[in-house]
Amino acid sequence: MDLLERINRTGTTVLMATHDHHIVDSMRQRVVELSLGRLVRDEQRGVYGMDR
Repeated sequence: MDLLERINRTGTTVLMATHDHHIVDSMRQRVVELSLGRLVRDEQRGVYGMDR
């Protein structure tokens, strides 16, 4: 994760697919959620789930 964070700080967009809520919650970056191939959520400073 340190490497991805360093790359992102240089201005490069990093796209990552994960189900690890600890990673998502600690990064506090844009969260895009797909369900059955459709966009259901797009937040600039999101967390893993809506109920979190």
